[in-house]
Amino acid sequence: MPKYVYPAIFEPNELGGICVFFPDLENVFTQGEDLPRAMEMAEDVLCLMLYNMEKNRENIPKASKMSDIKVKEENIINLVACDTQFYKNYFELLMCKNPGKNRKKAQARRNCCRMSLREQPARA
Repeated sequence: MPKYVYPAIFEPNELGGICVFFPDLENVFTQGEDLPRAMEMAEDVLCLMLYNMEKNRENIPKASKMSDIKVKEENIINLVACDTQFYKNYFELLMCKNPGKNRKKAQARRNCCRMSLREQPARA
């Protein structure tokens, strides 16, 4: 069972891809070339960031209700779930296999979509 569930906003961009951001979590965003890939990337970035927040003993904000978030007509709002314990086990196993290469991939994912990220929606 997922440990966390957060609403995410999926916003089409001009290049045909989809940017994803989480209104409850500052600087947590990603992108995908289509909706299935964007969903996959959203789960990955959510797990990565929440895992890091847990590890650093940071305050993890409560998730908003989807009904409290206003989005533009062309955007999609959907819940994204993650289990940070499963992610931790997977991540640590992955890092043991090839530490240098996988750190670069993780950093690249965090840098994704920064240039096309738009203003986050206002809450009701």
